[in-house]
Parts: sequence; structure tokens; C-alpha cells
Amino acid sequence: MLCAQVFPQLYLPVMAEANLRAIRPWRQYLPTPSFFAFLWRMRSLNSYIRTLLRTRWHSRHQRSGAPKRDILDRLITAIEVLGRSKTCFFTERI
Repeated sequence: MLCAQVFPQLYLPVMAEANLRAIRPWRQYLPTPSFFAFLWRMRSLNSYIRTLLRTRWHSRHQRSGAPKRDILDRLITAIEVLGRSKTCFFTERI
């Protein structure tokens, strides 16, 4: 799935529901269809982001092409400077 597809389908509805939950906190406790849709979207978004991070981490260490110069590249560089080389640290903490 491309970023252009993920953000409108997963991220924007998650943020809309999070905003509603800030105004009406009881929404997070009621088993409504929006509650289950929120859980599904959060799991899907987390899975997508973890896959994206792992893919970038592995491609960077395999040196397949020039690294992309973006915020994710800066995060990976900062983690390497700290001496953290484990993928699980990267994907679970960020």
C-alpha cells in the first residue's frame, strides 16, 4: 500500500476519532462500530509503519542504492550514533 493510500484510509479516520475521543472520552469505552473500526485502523496503521521502518532499516544496511535524505534517514542515523543497532528497538520504540 502506498503512503498516498494509507493516510486517507487509515490515518485521517484515526485522527478524526481521536479528536472525538478528546471531546467525548466515553467513546473509547463503548463497543460501537466506530470503536471497532478505530481498533482495526490503528492495528493496520501500526503494521504499515512497522513494515515501512523495517524495510528502510534493512535497505539502509544492505546499502542498496543511495540512502534517502528525509526525516526517517535522520532517525536511523541518530539511533546508529547512540549505538543501537537492533531492528526491534527501532520498530517498537519509534
